[in-house]
Amino acid sequence: MAIFAHIIFWILLWFGRDNLSSLWRWGLIIGWLIMYFGSSFISGGSSFFMTVVTIIDIGLILIIFGRDIKIR
Repeated sequence: MAIFAHIIFWILLWFGRDNLSSLWRWGLIIGWLIMYFGSSFISGGSSFFMTVVTIIDIGLILIIFGRDIKIR
């Protein structure tokens, strides 16, 4: 199940390439890479990394599809 969040992250970056500036895209990619390699140095880092990726996924969904999702 953990791989699902990673796949969704990369798919959302692809779909959001028109909605996000290049600075945001590169910032998210570099941040993901830093967290991916840095999580091995922290105890429980993989759980923390998955939490952060999931939160970023939710943010990307709201940015990309925000106009199409009705939040009540």
